[in-house]
Amino acid sequence: CSSMIRLMQGSPQQLPVLDIILGAMVRCLMSDYQRTVKMASAAGATIRWVQKPWFRLLLSTSVDLLTPSTDGVDLISFPILKEIGAAFHVVQPLVIPEFSFGWLELVSHRVFLANLLLLKDHKGWEIAHQLLVDLFLFLEPHLRRNELTDAVKEFYKGTLRVLVVLLHDFPEFIACYHLSFCNVIPDNCIQLRNLIL
Repeated sequence: CSSMIRLMQGSPQQLPVLDIILGAMVRCLMSDYQRTVKMASAAGATIRWVQKPWFRLLLSTSVDLLTPSTDGVDLISFPILKEIGAAFHVVQPLVIPEFSFGWLELVSHRVFLANLLLLKDHKGWEIAHQLLVDLFLFLEPHLRRNELTDAVKEFYKGTLRVLVVLLHDFPEFIACYHLSFCNVIPDNCIQLRNLIL
């Protein structure tokens, strides 16, 4: 699919086709997840959804579309980043909790987040802000509890790593949105709040 999008570069049909492709991927992912949840609840078992194929599909698509081509033509543009960001927003951890680790890796991947934050006139900042708010909203109920499961502890560590990278490479982004980030982080989560502040 990314080859087709690359061939259509400059065409007015490029973004509608990308929207259709990403929409189909997201709908199939959500359908697969909901089918697994329904089967698990009918059997009274725990959810055993396999996220790896979906993660690989979304990762390879975003890397293919966001890596500059060797022929010198730069494909990375705001509309493409916006489409990919919208797809990531749809499959956020609040919607598909079993996809949270894959989602965090997709959102924080160097070809996505760095390109988003390096766009001229900070055009990509609002998308990055929305995705980080999605991240904090997922973590918020878990962080309110005094005891975290091992999985949530690992996810929290991954979140801290992403924030440390952002603080080091894009401190002005953190400073710009610090208030909205702190509004969705629980008061008892002092380490995370201090990192942002």
